[in-house]
Formats: sequence, structure tokens, C-alpha cells
Amino acid sequence: VGSYDPNDKHGYTNTSRSETQFFLDQDAWLDYSIRFQNTGTDTAFTVVVKDTLDTDLDITSVAILGSSHGFVPSFEEGRGLVFTFSDILLPDSTTDLLGSQGFISFRVKPRSGLMIGDVMENTAGIYFDFNEPVITNTVTHLVETSAAVAEVSAGRPLRLAPNPADDVLLVLDAN
Repeated sequence: VGSYDPNDKHGYTNTSRSETQFFLDQDAWLDYSIRFQNTGTDTAFTVVVKDTLDTDLDITSVAILGSSHGFVPSFEEGRGLVFTFSDILLPDSTTDLLGSQGFISFRVKPRSGLMIGDVMENTAGIYFDFNEPVITNTVTHLVETSAAVAEVSAGRPLRLAPNPADDVLLVLDAN
């Protein structure tokens, strides 16, 4: 009857905390948070969050990080991850702004064998009672390798070798 959801989804890598890149040599997990809020005109009795996991994500590695309310997790045919918040009694935002909000957070490992340039995308649908789903933004992570250099003391010279370089470039302490 009148419940509606302005939602969003965020995804971060566990080590680098990147929202857009997954570094093969640094990261092990992707952490996702899906937030929802009832801005409708009535209490929401049931909220269902459905998340179809990208084929580059290992569905057997899903771990729950936290939630705002009690829920029942389940899997749908294929790669569907479902969080059902039964009897959530989520008030509308004009009645109780803070109480009208909820979230679910989970983490998942990418499958082994990812290649540089692979893209992992994730989107969720949030269902309030009998309403059509509201689709979240798509979270995208590009698989990369890090080109990070360890911290260097100020004024300490570095040497790059070989120069010129084709495939490998070494960063060396010049001392």
C-alpha cells in the first residue's frame, strides 16, 4: 500500500577500500551494503532484498556482516541471494525518520582465476510489501594489479631500472 524505497548500494574491497577497483595482489573480499528507507505513506510489513551475484563472485563464500533488523537469508535458483525481513514494521519516514531506515551488509570472495580487466558488477532489488522492486545503483569493480610503491622517507632518492623499460620496471633505493 504506500511504502516506497529510495535505496542505494555500496561496495568496497576489504583491503584497499576501493569502490571501483579490485586489486588481485591486495584484496580478498568485496564488502557490500544495501540501504533502504520507507518514504511511503504507510508502514512496511515485509522488506525483501534480492541480489543476483555476478558470475565472477563465489556464491559459496557469502558471509553476513550485519543488518539493521532480523532477517532470513536464502538462495534463489541461479545466483540469487535473498534477505527477507518479515514483520519488520518499518514506519514511513514522515512518522519516524530514523526508524524508517534499514540495511544489510555482506561480503563475498571473487572466484579464483580472475584476469586483469575482468569486471564484477552487482545490483539489488528491494521489495516493500507487494510493490514492484526498486533497483539499486550498480556497483562495479574492475580487476587490476597494484602499482603501489612502499612509503619513502622525504628526500630519499629512488632509482628506476631498467631505463628504458618494456615489461618490468623496478623501483630501487638509490643509496
